[in-house]
Amino acid sequence: FGFLIKIPARSQKTLLATYQLQDLISVNKGLSVYRLRILKQPGTLEDPLTITVNSPSFFTLQEVASQGEGRVIYSPQSVNIIFNLARDREFEIKFLNQ
Repeated sequence: FGFLIKIPARSQKTLLATYQLQDLISVNKGLSVYRLRILKQPGTLEDPLTITVNSPSFFTLQEVASQGEGRVIYSPQSVNIIFNLARDREFEIKFLNQ
């Protein structure tokens, strides 16, 4: 999805976008994989970005793979990925189904 936000020059805003997947994540041999690609808008700076992925109680987080630098914070049913959007980024989050 996409949207337009106007932010005046030399100002700062925080945006919280929440969405829920309409379809189930595919399951293969007890492993579910969620992939996310975020595109950097040309001409923008290295904007800070935090992605939070929450999972249902019957999933156990197994692995987070990402390109580039950043920080990953795990909790039992969610993962936070914190980074600067200096370029396009891709993430792959693997869950085990209980």
